[in-house]
Amino acid sequence: MSTRATYLFKPAEEGYKPTIATFYIHHDGYPSGAVKYIEKATSIEEFFRKNEAAEIVYPSRHETHSDTEYRYTIGTVRNTKWTGNLITVSKRYRPGDEGYSRAVGYGDNKWDTIFAGTVAAFIEKYTKETKETTVGLKWVEEAGAYQ
Repeated sequence: MSTRATYLFKPAEEGYKPTIATFYIHHDGYPSGAVKYIEKATSIEEFFRKNEAAEIVYPSRHETHSDTEYRYTIGTVRNTKWTGNLITVSKRYRPGDEGYSRAVGYGDNKWDTIFAGTVAAFIEKYTKETKETTVGLKWVEEAGAYQ
């Protein structure tokens, strides 16, 4: 099953006008999958070049793809390393999903923020979470593998 997501890059500061771009990736859009796409890049251009599955979205906004489960908004901050940029992760909730009642929106289009912080904090949190939860196995640092 595919977990679709959009990745929107926009300025995080008023008056700062870098490239604004949105990309759609059809699979691995859950946070521990998305971290693999995000950690490959150091810029918007690299995000697109290094993620072959990324499609440019036009018009450049999350709502262009209505079938996504996750939305990643990366706010670019002037004179900041890539990992210092801000990221907000939103998850779609449907009727019957745990968390549906607290999500914002209506009908099949309710969203809730599940993470807000720096790109570095996002990468750290969801890389660690993946290592601890992969198919009931534990990450063994010395072995560099799940066991």
